[in-house]
Amino acid sequence: SSSSYPTSVERYLLSQGSFCPACGSAELDRAPPGFVPENGKLSMWVGCDSCRHVWKETYRLEAYSE
Repeated sequence: SSSSYPTSVERYLLSQGSFCPACGSAELDRAPPGFVPENGKLSMWVGCDSCRHVWKETYRLEAYSE
């Protein structure tokens, strides 16, 4: 049976990365060096100041404007 409850990744994306996926804290550290190119995408390491969990966010180009 499939659940309609969003996965932890879906909840993280819906919140636009506003909380730690491990403990739920909003005390996040996105310090330099910032974005790193990786296989046509950009990635950035993020850390939680509350529980010290570390994870990588991955970004892709969605649009452009002039």
